[in-house]
Amino acid sequence: MESSPRIIISLSKAQNFDNDLVGSKTRNLSLILNRGFRVPQGFCITTEGYSNFIIENNLFHIIDMEVFKKSFEDMRWEEIWDASLRIRSAFLKAKMPLHIEGLVKKEIESFGRNIKFSVRSSSPAEDSFIYSFAGIHESYTNVKGIDEILKAIKLVWASLWSDRAILYREELSLDSINSSIAVLVQKMDKKPVSGLAFSKDPRNGTQNLIIEAVSGFLSKLVDNEVEPQKWFINRDNGEIINHLKPSEKSQPVA
Repeated sequence: MESSPRIIISLSKAQNFDNDLVGSKTRNLSLILNRGFRVPQGFCITTEGYSNFIIENNLFHIIDMEVFKKSFEDMRWEEIWDASLRIRSAFLKAKMPLHIEGLVKKEIESFGRNIKFSVRSSSPAEDSFIYSFAGIHESYTNVKGIDEILKAIKLVWASLWSDRAILYREELSLDSINSSIAVLVQKMDKKPVSGLAFSKDPRNGTQNLIIEAVSGFLSKLVDNEVEPQKWFINRDNGEIINHLKPSEKSQPVA
């Protein structure tokens, strides 16, 4: 398949493209990067790249056979789980199209040697005002070397068809047949503290800004390995409303 200039898009330019091509995560990070915020540099393998991979390896047939062979209501959870594992295996065995492999390799080499990367999902549907796909699709950190990066890209693509992704789309009555996913590759930027910020309180929708932070990698927070420090901040005046510190067993933020 002939290469397209829309297969790989740098993070700095992704703001100029629709979510359907680069995914919500990539476009949102591009917007804040271009507004002066510090965001690790990277690039996006667009949904066109995913489509190229699927078409060249005839994976549509496998997905259709595994997921849509019978009515979803007639499928047990075990069947969905088994189907997702078979799709994952097929994705890993499939060959990366040479033009995509070449483009990814060129981007990776531009960062220099011995650089570690994060390989992150960027779904067009995630993190919208209506839906939240946080934790539904896979992302990988500290990935090094072109072979491991290409494998991680395949795994992110395959996570579009994980059992939890299939069930979540079904629960929300979203279109699984035409679903797609982009992949965001970013240089790992090691910092002593990692955190998450919520522009609204996810529990009750109030306008307080919430920041959670832990020492070291963000995965400690996301995977509930440690208890974070948490700040509740008034968005109107920046006043700290409340500051919750971790228990004695948790490592405090430096």
